[in-house]
Amino acid sequence: MLVLSRRAQEKISFPQVGISIHFLRVRSGTAKVGIDAPRDVQIVRDEIDDDAALAARAMRKELLRLPRQERHAIRNELQTISVGIHLFREQMHLGLEVDAQETFESIMTSLRALDANEVLRRPVTEKFDLPSAGPKALLVAEHHMNQR
Repeated sequence: MLVLSRRAQEKISFPQVGISIHFLRVRSGTAKVGIDAPRDVQIVRDEIDDDAALAARAMRKELLRLPRQERHAIRNELQTISVGIHLFREQMHLGLEVDAQETFESIMTSLRALDANEVLRRPVTEKFDLPSAGPKALLVAEHHMNQR
């Protein structure tokens, strides 16, 4: 863990990962911090997000970066899968096994189309020679001492 003491208008940079932290204002126990990071670096506020919300927001953010035509195609495939799952469930409930098998094959075709979509594949990121011994944290604290 890196622990820092900084004054307002100072900054610290992590050039290997392209991140700079700017201390904009430090006052009464609160630091206003600006973070410059590459677009593919996610910044998470743990106090307001749980894992499911983070995953959903990250996926939505990534999808919004895609061209409109790609987003539309992905939504169509997802809608086809959703409708297919409901139809499959009903067909199985009614004992329509042949129809259910055809529906299942349709679902699998849509899943394969999504899996094959290059736009949805995560880019291979460069790995840096940084130690990976557990989670890391950056703690920024302000300490005032009254001197009279």
